[in-house]
Amino acid sequence: MKGMAALSLAVFGFLVPTVQPLPAVVETLGTRKREASADITIDTPEGEIIVNDTKMKFITVPEGYDNKTRPGPSAPDVDCSIHVLKLGPFLEKDMLFPISYYFACNWTDTRLKVPDNHTFAYVDESAGSVWKPLPHPVPMSDTIIREEFVEPPLVIAGGTVYMLKKYTFNAPCVMKLYSFPHDQQFCNVPIMMRGGVKASWGAMMYWPVQDQPILMNMQAFRSVFRVEYLEFISWAGSTLSPKETCIYQKGYCDYGGSEDCHTTSLRCTEAENQNKSECINCSFFGGKCKTYQTPNCSSVLQKVDEFGIYWTNLELRLKLTRRLGYHILNSYIPSMSVVGMSWVSFWIDPSSAPARTGLGVTTVLTMVTLSGKVGGAPELNYIRAIDVWMLTCKLFVILALLEYACVNFTALTQKRKVEQMPEVDVERQTKKEVGQDLDLYDCDEKKPPPKFSVSTLTAEKVNRSVDHVSRVAFPAAFAIFVCAYFSFYLADSP
Repeated sequence: MKGMAALSLAVFGFLVPTVQPLPAVVETLGTRKREASADITIDTPEGEIIVNDTKMKFITVPEGYDNKTRPGPSAPDVDCSIHVLKLGPFLEKDMLFPISYYFACNWTDTRLKVPDNHTFAYVDESAGSVWKPLPHPVPMSDTIIREEFVEPPLVIAGGTVYMLKKYTFNAPCVMKLYSFPHDQQFCNVPIMMRGGVKASWGAMMYWPVQDQPILMNMQAFRSVFRVEYLEFISWAGSTLSPKETCIYQKGYCDYGGSEDCHTTSLRCTEAENQNKSECINCSFFGGKCKTYQTPNCSSVLQKVDEFGIYWTNLELRLKLTRRLGYHILNSYIPSMSVVGMSWVSFWIDPSSAPARTGLGVTTVLTMVTLSGKVGGAPELNYIRAIDVWMLTCKLFVILALLEYACVNFTALTQKRKVEQMPEVDVERQTKKEVGQDLDLYDCDEKKPPPKFSVSTLTAEKVNRSVDHVSRVAFPAAFAIFVCAYFSFYLADSP
């Protein structure tokens, strides 16, 4: 155990943040011996490195070693682990998301021997390489993958070989955007394991958290999504016989506490904070994991071969829920404000045509501008939730403008009728109908009685009534729409 701890600290510790500051990288040249730190010294007969009193050296590939032949007669067991360094942002328009991760695997190859009095050793592959499994991320995709060998293979006493790689690429994710921005997405990261191996997810000694197969740097998670949970799956299959596909490992990790890493005030990229438990937890977040019982896949695993007719796959699945904060501040609140502003015209006098027309046109143009800022979307043959919202808001501001158009049209129509009809003395006509003598009330015959148009009074009354009804009907209808919209899409989220 002491040797394993030293290996983890000295060899792989500098790749990722650790609990304590790490010693500087050291080199072995000639026969020099110098102090690198309190725990690491270099004594270079045959390139030995001493870490915490544990000897480590470079070994060469044995003579006659065939790196094209897998160790053992059957598919060797290969345990793998991932530390996700970067994830996101998720691009809806391209349906891609950037991801970068360390991929560590170990297997047993008894053909490689560690010298006596040594716990582990690097393999010098300058003269020849050792057998390795062939991981291939995102198979059947034309994405460009950047692959880096972080360290040469490492052999531990007993023949256990460790391999560490780094992958960076844009992974595809087919998103269903019916409920956007109230959607939940499921994205996966498949890794095809060629070379005739039985690949499984397993915890590794490389990371400070050594009980989870999948670790993620949550502070480097750049996305409008939050991770609800992830699933890790191992399965075997063949393109020649898809019906034989069999899942032999399946696990689940709840990421419910990952949001704390986004709200913490600590900057975990600074050296002063890397030894704090909160930063360690966020840099190597694994969630709460459990495994499921799976069927017996031995009949399929026996067919796994080196030619790739049958192979195994590792798969990482993410369930993502979109955060609404951005869209509430940039889409919902502005559009609701514009719709509410369009109702101000109902309180403006109908005779003020420039004021009401200017307000109506301004709100319509503002809604058109807001619709264009929702965000780029792929060419879809269906309507998203945000499209329903924006179209309805446009409809309300257009209806508010059309309401004044109807009011103004009614007023103009009645005005033309009045110009073609004789004026009626409303007061005299009323008194005649009740049988009163008009002369008794005409005290000043020099001043003609005031005359009004019955049609004009009726038109003004109707127009004002329409405005009064609109003051209630428009807000009530919009409130019903808002309640129905959020009730439907929030309940419809998968």
